[in-house]
Amino acid sequence: ALLPEPGPGDDGGAGEKPVGSEKAENGVRSNFASAEQETVSAGVAQPDPTPAPPAAVTPPPRIDRATAPAMVATEDWPDLLAKLGLAGIVQNIASHCVLQAQQGTDFHFILDESNLALFNPGHADRIRLALQNYFDTPVSVSIEPGQPQGETPAQRSARRAAERQQEAEQAIEHDPQLQQLIQRFDGELDRASITPLDS
Repeated sequence: ALLPEPGPGDDGGAGEKPVGSEKAENGVRSNFASAEQETVSAGVAQPDPTPAPPAAVTPPPRIDRATAPAMVATEDWPDLLAKLGLAGIVQNIASHCVLQAQQGTDFHFILDESNLALFNPGHADRIRLALQNYFDTPVSVSIEPGQPQGETPAQRSARRAAERQQEAEQAIEHDPQLQQLIQRFDGELDRASITPLDS
């Protein structure tokens, strides 16, 4: 015999679920998914929207022109040396140096290599202290041996002494009274005895 098919209102379909239970199950699933998303979001660090400031760049140190020594020309080094009050071997070493360069408080000298045997690093420190006291500000000094490209204070002193000696000899030779005495007594001029008045 044929059985009639169940209608829409029959509860014979054991696999079907009530409409209300499906809505409740969907609500539980939705709440569970939201809670899971919040849990995941809470565990992940969010990026900081504020950009980090750029690293500060330190500018190179500037020379304080108010305290830096006045620029010394190479040809003025002999005059400056005479004002430093150096004496003995330190003065001798400094007199055989040429001021090669000056940059602010840094002084660089070339020592005539023919006088290198007398030099030791302590002399550079003594010269530095003398310059420091003169300019009333800290300075640095470097000295290296070489062939000076200019006249050292010692060379200038020797040149000027030779010029004064020559001038004194010429003055004596052209003195009319002295020439008369030489001729009268058949004398001879001793040049070694002639010395400048300012020597």
